[in-house]
Amino acid sequence: MSNSAVELKSEDLLAALNHNLDHQFFLSDRTAAKQRFSALKQGDELPIMKLGFSDDSEVHCTLNLDHSEYVGKLNFGGFRKHLAMMMHAIKNRLDNSQPLNVMRDASGQVLFNVPGIVRDQDATNVLVCGLAQTNANEAKINLMFLNPDAYDAALAATQSNS
Repeated sequence: MSNSAVELKSEDLLAALNHNLDHQFFLSDRTAAKQRFSALKQGDELPIMKLGFSDDSEVHCTLNLDHSEYVGKLNFGGFRKHLAMMMHAIKNRLDNSQPLNVMRDASGQVLFNVPGIVRDQDATNVLVCGLAQTNANEAKINLMFLNPDAYDAALAATQSNS
């Protein structure tokens, strides 16, 4: 395999990610899923999936969680609720061939602006996912809670400009 990054199609990546998140946090044993959540919450990176390509190359993906901007106390049930909302939004976009609102920064990191938004007891939290390909055969999938106030302000500005 070459030392260059493999081109990951957003649609294929998100479909595979949804499948693996569903398996890891909803279809698998609840105790195992809760242990995965606890590890992520503590800052651990977990293997989530391996993507294979027609040239026999592979990209091993790990999963991490940034909950620094979460409002309130994040627990397993809350995490699953946010994850389900984000996964549902992604599935709807994929099924209906709607834009995935892909944003890239100068370093090549990708953010998929397809949020899971949950409003609970006067608090709103926003979960999105992103990708950072660290080398030719490794990538990090980042689950990130965004500052809900900043997200609402950015969303309002985007909608007023369109």
